[in-house]
Amino acid sequence: MYFLQKNPTWVRFPNKTVEVLFKDDSDAEPRPVALEALIKERCPTFFKDFKPAWWLFNGLDFTPVDTTDLPDETPIVVVLPGLTGGSTDSYIRTILAPICVPRARGGPGFRGVVVNHRGCAGVPVTSQRLYTPGGTDDLRQALMYIAHKFPNAPLLGLGFSLGSNKLTRYLAEEGENSRFVAACALACPWDLAQNNMALEDSILGKHIYSKSLGSSLAAVVTRNAAALTADPDHPLARLVPEVFKLKSPTMPEYDGAFAMHIGGTGPPWPFPNVEEFYTYFSSINTLPDIRVPFVAINAADDPVVRRIPASGGSNGLVTMVITRAGGHLGWFEAGKGEKWLGRWIQEPVLQWLILMGRNVVHKTRGSTLYVNDAGFLKEVGMNNDLGCKEILRGGVFDGSIAIS
Repeated sequence: MYFLQKNPTWVRFPNKTVEVLFKDDSDAEPRPVALEALIKERCPTFFKDFKPAWWLFNGLDFTPVDTTDLPDETPIVVVLPGLTGGSTDSYIRTILAPICVPRARGGPGFRGVVVNHRGCAGVPVTSQRLYTPGGTDDLRQALMYIAHKFPNAPLLGLGFSLGSNKLTRYLAEEGENSRFVAACALACPWDLAQNNMALEDSILGKHIYSKSLGSSLAAVVTRNAAALTADPDHPLARLVPEVFKLKSPTMPEYDGAFAMHIGGTGPPWPFPNVEEFYTYFSSINTLPDIRVPFVAINAADDPVVRRIPASGGSNGLVTMVITRAGGHLGWFEAGKGEKWLGRWIQEPVLQWLILMGRNVVHKTRGSTLYVNDAGFLKEVGMNNDLGCKEILRGGVFDGSIAIS
């Protein structure tokens, strides 16, 4: 059904009511409750209008360690950053800082983990492989490690922009085997081909947004060129000089020269053109396959995202929220108290994560994990190419050693 309101924020619930097991502090046992009713009661900010700060009226793209011992079952928010973002970005800390405040200090007391992209946020590239817009194996591997370290903790997915695209694709690919029990996608780009076409068709889009995104990706390659060219005979090493030749590249120029070639050595790699590359890695048609509670939030004035699957794939577990304004990962509003600027998105996302992590009862998810004779963490019955081994004193994934 469509939930229509006087304010311009638009929320769509599926026509088919889905029930989840809910347990509040006053409940002796979990009880089935309609997901729609829970969201209306526990996530009221979804139904409040986002009012941008009057001095930020358009859709521009802005974007002490606590060692407290926590119970093993403490929910963990697993974050996937935007295009070249990472754990230091303000839009990520807007959510993680309050969600990780200990319960003793009045906060939710959750854990938070950021899965940084290869080569971003200070993460070194240790093999001749970089990330792609829809590849999910790095996330899959990280979740294996987290689930092994905290086997009793529910994992909550939170994606931003490109990270939302990866999160959505992972949930659809895994279906019932997803290690996430619930997820939230912010500013998901959904249809990569349509978005890039729209950017290329406008002067502002092509020369400001597309060039900014493409140049940011080219900078990641430049910064990690030594590792990417360590073996000069590797196919990826031969592509790095092509990136060096690009001057202020647009997204399609960068992807055509580099990204559409680098994800593997077998089908579908390499792609014949960027259009097929974008179509393959888009998440717009994956929503019907998601099997956990999922909410997606987009802004109608997002200059980067031009197509939103408002129907939610007719999936009873998917809720779509579209605000009148907010830009791309902006949602800035006038602050309260001493803060002159805040983010509207903080409150509804916190409400959703707390509801899903604390009150909704989930079944155990994900395939069984084991450690093989070589000491690598593996997954029963799944991709034999995936596995990791923690290096002493480092806590670093060693992906350059054979793991069969």
